Amino acid sequence: MALREADGNMRIQKGHFVYWMDSDKEIPRGDLGWVSLTRGYDGDIGVLFPGPDGIRPHPWQGDLSHEHLYKSWFQKMMWVHVADVPGVSFSDIGYVYEYGGGDVQVTMKEALIQAPPEAIHRCDFQHRSWVHILDHPESELVSFVGTYMKSGKIVAYSPSGRCAEYEPWQLALARVQEKSWVLSDQGEVGVAKDEEKGKILVRFPSSGKEDAPREETFMPKELKLSPIQPKMFVTWTGHDEDVPEGHVGEVYDLKMKTARINVRFPKGDWDFKVTELVPHRLQPGKYVWWKSSDEDIPKGHIGEVIKLKKDQIAVQWPKSWWSMKPDRLLLLPFQRGDRVTWKHESADIPKGTIGTVISICYHRKGGDDGAGTSLFVYWPGFGRLVMRPDSLRSANWNTQSINRLKATFGRFDRNGDGKISEEELVSVMSSLGDLSESECRELFKSLDKDGNGKLSVAEFVDYVFADEDRYAGEGLAKQLGMEKPPTPVSKPKDEAPPDEGSGGFMSQVGSFFGF
Repeated sequence: MALREADGNMRIQKGHFVYWMDSDKEIPRGDLGWVSLTRGYDGDIGVLFPGPDGIRPHPWQGDLSHEHLYKSWFQKMMWVHVADVPGVSFSDIGYVYEYGGGDVQVTMKEALIQAPPEAIHRCDFQHRSWVHILDHPESELVSFVGTYMKSGKIVAYSPSGRCAEYEPWQLALARVQEKSWVLSDQGEVGVAKDEEKGKILVRFPSSGKEDAPREETFMPKELKLSPIQPKMFVTWTGHDEDVPEGHVGEVYDLKMKTARINVRFPKGDWDFKVTELVPHRLQPGKYVWWKSSDEDIPKGHIGEVIKLKKDQIAVQWPKSWWSMKPDRLLLLPFQRGDRVTWKHESADIPKGTIGTVISICYHRKGGDDGAGTSLFVYWPGFGRLVMRPDSLRSANWNTQSINRLKATFGRFDRNGDGKISEEELVSVMSSLGDLSESECRELFKSLDKDGNGKLSVAEFVDYVFADEDRYAGEGLAKQLGMEKPPTPVSKPKDEAPPDEGSGGFMSQVGSFFGF
């Protein structure tokens, strides 16, 4: 899907939630502000902040340079999850209602709750997101999300026009979203423009200067995402005086008359073929470490990539922000939204429990221990904790791979009864081409451990995690509401698993269905 709009200073408007990139006693790092007035793109911006120590009766209000502000990744009316609110599950969906004096007011089901910004996590699904309805006969086609309901469910419209309410676990986010850049079989880059009866309408650039752009529809599985997406940081495969080797640029636009991608580099804007560009390892919103250290950025402090600043990258650090060369920055192994497990275990967080990284911990009300060097992680059944990165292990699952697992089980379970029959497994696996029908039936018998003629979600997850950390498999099953019976498990590996998701099987099935 297209890279999300970065936390940045672009298009800051009245009513936006923002952070100040500097820091002092009046506006501590991590305090959320609200834009009350803008004076043009290059002018100062009037902002309201909570004030010293979050004293609500005496908020800080004044003008700040737009260059020193960046937008929060959640804004009014966005759908979110909230951690650490009594009676509210992290899996519940609400929407941001209003700024609450440094906190965020969220409408959750029929209640209005208030939570600190570090407890807010943006939902995968948003209004007009493209999704697959897992228990629907047209599930291989694209549907779209409509409105948020007071019950906490969301309305989705099927390709045949059916409108119904769904729980989040009944939907899987489509790989291609509106405005994503995609590639045709011939390598042409186009823009996903709309959804038409479950198929995706793509606009491709004109073949000549006088020709109009053409439009074609595709099944989701027929499309490949372009490696280059809007707002992405990229490098050029070549180099010259204007774009020296190693310079990083930001993708701005796809030219419909020339089929070239416009990129802004430090010395100017130029157009390139998609094959001439490479995504940079650092992208807006990524968490990083600095290879060096000093009084301003002590060892272990975690920064967030904000924007390009000439030939350097501006990074928000716990004390302030600085621009630095890309080769001086290291990516954290865990990013916002990633699933992680704890290297240790306790009665509250059993081994295999999968947590979700929410944000950087900039300050702690109970002291400074871990401030700037730790992450907020939400643990199901327990809540939000401050965790140091070296105490975490990748669960080998991110949002995309979890959606792929949900979607894959839904593809096999064609009658929607929550089980996979032998015929359902044979129908899908034989379509992939790697196994014959007889081999598929043998596979089913080996997976059907209780011999009841149906594969449960637990048995399916066992298959997916056959070569993975079984503890993580159990944790993922529980997180998705897939309760596994107690079975012997293997000792988890000491080393962190690779970053590529759940392995070849899931990638193959995901590609087959367009996820």
